[in-house]
Formats: sequence, structure tokens, C-alpha cells
Amino acid sequence: MSPARLPGLRVRESKPDRRALVVCEDRVARERLVALLGAESYQTRCVERGLDLLGLLGPRSARPQLLVLDISSNPSVGVALLRAVMCEDWSVPVILISDGDPAVERQVRRMGVDTILDRRFDAPCLRRALAALPDRVWRKTPAA
Repeated sequence: MSPARLPGLRVRESKPDRRALVVCEDRVARERLVALLGAESYQTRCVERGLDLLGLLGPRSARPQLLVLDISSNPSVGVALLRAVMCEDWSVPVILISDGDPAVERQVRRMGVDTILDRRFDAPCLRRALAALPDRVWRKTPAA
């Protein structure tokens, strides 16, 4: 879905240094995220399954500046994926999309998630979340 197909979105010119990786099982939600992020000048790469994300954690991958992880359909798998990303010693701003479970949200906040959005978020909410992200990029600590 192109950003122009969502009502009320202005499409900005995509910039090569704004890359987001979206992990979302639901096709409709994934297309919506791509459209919303595209409207904010992000180039997006999407994976549907968590195992696909794990395959991207290697040192040769094109590293995005943002990880958007939708755990609303399967919170326990989403938390495990987030833990795997953290164990790889990668650092990236994370926007997590949740079903609103307070226990899960407390757990992922302790893990370092920057922003948690309810799965019913709208475009202005995502825009505010993007504007508030810390200025850091993915990095991998070199092996000793």
C-alpha cells in the first residue's frame, strides 16, 4: 500500500538515511505501518515472522535506524524477539505496538523499549512517537 492511499497523509520525499524495519504478522497492519512510515520519509523493510527478524541480525545486514515491532497478536513471542535483539548488543530505537497488557508493557520498558503504542494508534500518534525517538543508530560491538 502506498502512503498516498491513506487519506490525510502527505507523502514526503524518502531519504536513504531513514530506514525502518517493521515486524508485523498482520498484513493489513503491516501495510498501514509502511504507509504511515513512508509518509514520514522512512524507507521500510518488512518481515512477517519473528524468525525472519532473527535472520537479519547478522553483521552484514543493512541496519535500519528504527525497529517497529508489533507484538499485539503474540506478546510472548514479541518479547522473546526483543530479548534476542538486545542480546545481540544492537542498539536501535524501538517502537513497540502492544495490545495494552500492563505486565507486558512494564517488562518491555525495563528492556529498553523507547515507545509503546496501542494497536489502535493513529497517524498523529505515530508522528509524535517518531519525533520523540532518541538520536541513535544500530551498532554492533566489534568482536574482541
